Amino acid sequence: MLLSFRSMSCRRLSWFFFQTTVALLVICQQSSALRCPKRSSTETDSHNVQGRLDKIIQDLGSTILTSEKHTHKREGSEQADVYDYTFQLCTPENNFGAVYQIETSGDKKKTILGMSNASFALGGENWILIIYRDGKKYKSYCDMQNREAWVKVVCDKSGKSTKLTVLEESRWKNGSPKKGCYYLFELNHKDVCAPVVSKGLSGGVIFIIIFLSLFCAYLLFGFLYQRFVRGAKGVEQMPNYAFWRAFGNLTADGCDFVCRRPDHPTSSYKGMADALDIDSSDDERDDHLLPM
Repeated sequence: MLLSFRSMSCRRLSWFFFQTTVALLVICQQSSALRCPKRSSTETDSHNVQGRLDKIIQDLGSTILTSEKHTHKREGSEQADVYDYTFQLCTPENNFGAVYQIETSGDKKKTILGMSNASFALGGENWILIIYRDGKKYKSYCDMQNREAWVKVVCDKSGKSTKLTVLEESRWKNGSPKKGCYYLFELNHKDVCAPVVSKGLSGGVIFIIIFLSLFCAYLLFGFLYQRFVRGAKGVEQMPNYAFWRAFGNLTADGCDFVCRRPDHPTSSYKGMADALDIDSSDDERDDHLLPM
């Protein structure tokens, strides 16, 4: 009886530890789960935007990038505000804030500019644009719409460390002509670069390769034939030696025939007598013209 009780107690204790371990694993998995932006379009991904974005996510993941002391100047005013910005490409499930604006003075108030659960990506050959929406609403700008953060990831093959750069803030006052309201950032990364597609050889290059290959084969096999079959020695081992020996002279003759012209005597002026075929050799015919 006592052994049976102990056996049941051990089983219950083992089951308790098993449930506890599973619960801890689930909690750890949930805490490590990240919300990342994805390509929004359902069209064919001809530029492999999602594949390149996945590589950037593997590199950056939940890394927090910071841009410090960026100055915003008010339009039509000398007033300027200085802010720090933080950016997190992927955020944990319990906090979707991806882009923050932080005041550099006072209590350093943080303003959410974009959420990871309201993000999407689009892109082209060497760039990807990630848009984070559902930020905090404006109070007196943009018809009190939600803020948006646009992060443009550009190709950087130099391998430099990724840097967050604030480009601009665009907003308009209530009642004025509506424009786009957004915070624009730039991010450099090597994995956003489109893979280089190797192009095939052109027809001219292929022709030259074939011609050189055939010419080398001609020289090689011709040399072997001349040496081992006909027993030639010295320069006579070259195939068609007589032809190649005369080739230079033939080329020179052809160049001389095409490019050089024989000298022709220059035509001289012919007088009236020559044109009328009059014999002017007899000077006696002109004697009566001479003064007496």
